[in-house]
Amino acid sequence: MTRTNDTTERIMRFIRDYVVKEGIPPTVREIKEGCALSSTSLVAHHLDKL
Repeated sequence: MTRTNDTTERIMRFIRDYVVKEGIPPTVREIKEGCALSSTSLVAHHLDKL
């Protein structure tokens, strides 16, 4: 699996776990922080792939 796919998978797992725990989806900023990504635009790029 490529790094891009790994990151996308990590984001998917983070969103799933967050929704289970909190009952609502995370914000882009929460995804950025929770997945240790460098920018919200990078999160948006990966969300577009989903």
